[in-house]
Amino acid sequence: MDADTHELPETHFMHNRVRMVTASFLNKDLHLNWRLGGAQYSEEQLLDGNSASNRLNWQWNVGIGTDAAPYFRIFDPILQSTVRSR
Repeated sequence: MDADTHELPETHFMHNRVRMVTASFLNKDLHLNWRLGGAQYSEEQLLDGNSASNRLNWQWNVGIGTDAAPYFRIFDPILQSTVRSR
Protein backbone atom coordinates (compact mmCIF):
# COMPACT_ATOMS: atom_id res chain seq x y z
CA MET A 1 0.00 0.00 0.00
CA ASP A 2 2.81 2.41 0.85
CA ALA A 3 4.50 1.95 -2.52
CA ASP A 4 1.22 2.46 -4.33
CA THR A 5 0.46 5.70 -2.50
CA HIS A 6 3.91 6.99 -3.41
CA GLU A 7 3.38 5.96 -7.02
CA LEU A 8 0.01 7.74 -7.33
CA PRO A 9 1.38 11.30 -7.69
CA GLU A 10 3.85 10.10 -10.33
CA THR A 11 1.72 7.80 -12.49
CA HIS A 12 -1.80 9.06 -11.60
CA PHE A 13 -3.07 5.50 -11.44
CA MET A 14 -3.87 3.16 -8.54
CA HIS A 15 -5.17 -0.41 -8.64
CA ASN A 16 -8.77 -0.77 -7.46
CA ARG A 17 -7.91 -3.11 -4.56
CA VAL A 18 -5.23 -0.69 -3.35
CA ARG A 19 -7.77 2.13 -3.53
CA MET A 20 -10.10 0.18 -1.24
CA VAL A 21 -7.36 -0.83 1.22
CA THR A 22 -6.04 2.75 1.33
CA ALA A 23 -9.52 4.19 1.85
CA SER A 24 -10.18 1.72 4.64
CA PHE A 25 -6.88 2.54 6.35
CA LEU A 26 -7.36 6.30 6.08
CA ASN A 27 -10.90 6.16 7.42
CA LYS A 28 -11.08 3.20 9.81
CA ASP A 29 -7.57 3.41 11.27
CA LEU A 30 -6.50 7.05 10.97
CA HIS A 31 -10.06 8.45 11.26
CA LEU A 32 -9.51 10.99 8.48
CA ASN A 33 -12.48 12.74 6.92
CA TRP A 34 -13.31 10.82 3.73
CA ARG A 35 -14.13 14.05 1.85
CA LEU A 36 -10.78 15.76 2.38
CA GLY A 37 -8.46 12.88 3.17
CA GLY A 38 -9.41 10.75 0.24
CA ALA A 39 -12.12 11.80 -2.16
CA GLN A 40 -10.72 15.24 -2.91
CA TYR A 41 -7.11 14.08 -3.17
CA SER A 42 -7.91 11.11 -5.39
CA GLU A 43 -10.02 13.28 -7.70
CA GLU A 44 -7.05 15.60 -8.09
CA GLN A 45 -4.53 12.80 -8.69
CA LEU A 46 -6.26 10.04 -10.66
CA LEU A 47 -6.38 10.25 -14.44
CA ASP A 48 -9.31 7.84 -14.50
CA GLY A 49 -11.13 9.66 -11.71
CA ASN A 50 -14.85 10.21 -12.03
CA SER A 51 -16.29 12.58 -9.45
CA ALA A 52 -19.61 10.79 -8.92
CA SER A 53 -18.13 7.30 -8.91
CA ASN A 54 -15.23 8.36 -6.72
CA ARG A 55 -17.43 9.91 -4.03
CA LEU A 56 -19.88 7.00 -4.03
CA ASN A 57 -16.99 4.54 -3.68
CA TRP A 58 -15.57 6.49 -0.74
CA GLN A 59 -19.01 6.57 0.89
CA TRP A 60 -19.37 2.80 0.34
CA ASN A 61 -15.96 2.20 1.90
CA VAL A 62 -16.61 4.25 5.03
CA GLY A 63 -20.13 2.83 5.37
CA ILE A 64 -22.32 5.89 5.05
CA GLY A 65 -25.33 6.52 2.89
CA THR A 66 -27.45 3.55 1.89
CA ASP A 67 -24.93 0.96 3.11
CA ALA A 68 -26.44 -1.67 5.40
CA ALA A 69 -23.32 -2.83 7.31
CA PRO A 70 -20.78 -0.03 7.71
CA TYR A 71 -18.62 -1.47 10.47
CA PHE A 72 -18.03 -4.82 8.73
CA ARG A 73 -16.10 -3.30 5.83
CA ILE A 74 -12.51 -3.11 7.03
CA PHE A 75 -9.86 -4.10 4.51
CA ASP A 76 -6.70 -5.70 5.84
CA PRO A 77 -3.68 -5.21 3.55
CA ILE A 78 -2.21 -8.56 4.62
CA LEU A 79 -5.40 -10.56 4.15
CA GLN A 80 -6.13 -8.73 0.88
CA SER A 81 -2.71 -9.37 -0.62
CA THR A 82 -2.31 -11.92 -3.37
CA VAL A 83 0.77 -13.44 -1.73
CA ARG A 84 0.17 -14.74 1.78
CA SER A 85 2.25 -16.96 3.96
CA ARG A 86 0.41 -19.72 5.77
